[in-house]
Amino acid sequence: MTDVALRFVDWSWKSVPRLPADLFTRNDIWRLDLIHCGTEELPEAIGNLTKLRTLYANWCRLRALPESIGRLVELEDLWLNNNELCRLPESVGRLERLKQLCLDSNQFSVFPLVALQLQCLENLRLVDNAIPAIPEEISGLSELRNLSLGRNRLRVLPPSIAKLSRLRYLGVQGNPIASLPPEVWAMPSLVTLNIAHTGIQRVPPEASRIPILLR
Repeated sequence: MTDVALRFVDWSWKSVPRLPADLFTRNDIWRLDLIHCGTEELPEAIGNLTKLRTLYANWCRLRALPESIGRLVELEDLWLNNNELCRLPESVGRLERLKQLCLDSNQFSVFPLVALQLQCLENLRLVDNAIPAIPEEISGLSELRNLSLGRNRLRVLPPSIAKLSRLRYLGVQGNPIASLPPEVWAMPSLVTLNIAHTGIQRVPPEASRIPILLR
C-alpha cells in the first residue's frame, strides 16, 4: 500500500479469496467494495477501519461476521446480500450510525434481533430468507423508511408495525400471509405496499389511501 489516502477500495468482481493484511493497517478508507470477489470471511482486523462508512460484500460466501465489525462506528451502509449468513454478531448493535442493512438471500430462519438496536436504520432488507415472524419490537425502529420482507415464511405481521410512522415502502410479497393488521392500511407515510403473491384476496376500502398497491 502507498501512503496516499485511499478513501475508496474496490475489489468487486476480482478473485480475492483472502483479503490482504496490509489493507487493515489503514485508517483512511471510507468505502470498501467486495462484491462477488470470492471472499470467504471478513477478518477480525476489519475492525481497524474505523472511518469506514460503506461496506459492500454482496455475492460472497460469508457464513459469519466477526465481532470486531461493531468497531466500525462510522458505518452507515452495510450490504450483505447473497451470502450464507444465519445470524449477526451482537456487536452489530453498536453501529449507531447505520442507516442501511441489507441481508437479502441469506439463511436467516429467525429475525435478527440485534437489528432492533439500530435506532438510525432507514432501510432494512431481508428478502429471500426463511423468517417465520417479525417481533413486536420492530416498532422501535422509528426512522425506518423501507422495510423489505418479501419471500420469507410470514403468516402474520405484528400490529405494532403500523407505528412506523415514517415508513414509505413495505414489501411482504411472496409470503403466506392471508391478511394484514387493519392498522397497516392507515399508515400515514406509506407510499408503496407490495402484497403480490400472498394469500391476501381482498383489501379494505382504506387501501385507496395507499398510492401504489402491488397485488
